[in-house]
Amino acid sequence: MEVSALIHNYDIIGTPGGFLVGSGIDSEYVEVQKNDSGYICECFISRIDSEGRCEHIEAVESVSLGCNGNSPASIDQATADFYLGQIGSIDNSIEQNRNSANIQINQIQDWLESVIEKDERKKSYYEASLDAWMRSSGLKTKSLAHGVMKLRQQQPEIVIQDELLLLNDKRFVRIVPEKEVIDKSALRKHVITTGEEVAGISVNLRDDKFSYTVTSQMENKSNDVR
Repeated sequence: MEVSALIHNYDIIGTPGGFLVGSGIDSEYVEVQKNDSGYICECFISRIDSEGRCEHIEAVESVSLGCNGNSPASIDQATADFYLGQIGSIDNSIEQNRNSANIQINQIQDWLESVIEKDERKKSYYEASLDAWMRSSGLKTKSLAHGVMKLRQQQPEIVIQDELLLLNDKRFVRIVPEKEVIDKSALRKHVITTGEEVAGISVNLRDDKFSYTVTSQMENKSNDVR
């Protein structure tokens, strides 16, 4: 249960989780929490004091001593209305901070997408140049100071043009709980092995795939394993 008391011009709100302490109508409230060794306040004075003391802790202690173990007196209607206004102000502050954060998050995201786009364009240029160099040099694997590049043959790309035709060809059908679907793995294996032109598909032969691993990436993976 929340209770409140006015002690020495301090407004003290006590809850099971601690206290909020303010002085005057327009003051900022600070939180005072109780632990095994006493009280801890979040204010600046308490943080720099050698004993962690401040006026807010003293006010809370005055409430505890003055009430002889009893809860402080309940708040009146005027105080209740003031507290309600405080909640409204806090809600407005939360909303303003959330909106401000969202604006900055969006700005950061826009900036990130912009710089990544520029970097990706530069990266594509280097990749295309290295790919062409590997092909013109007749290389399949090349190790350099900054990494390793490879050209590897790719499996043909199977493009399904007529799914119904394939579903009628039970060689390339598997059952997925009460539903027939095309078994693409079996289809690809059959086409590669036999060369058959299966009805309902087209086969696109693909050029060797260029790939690379830079030295820094290999070092990072090695460090992660450690």
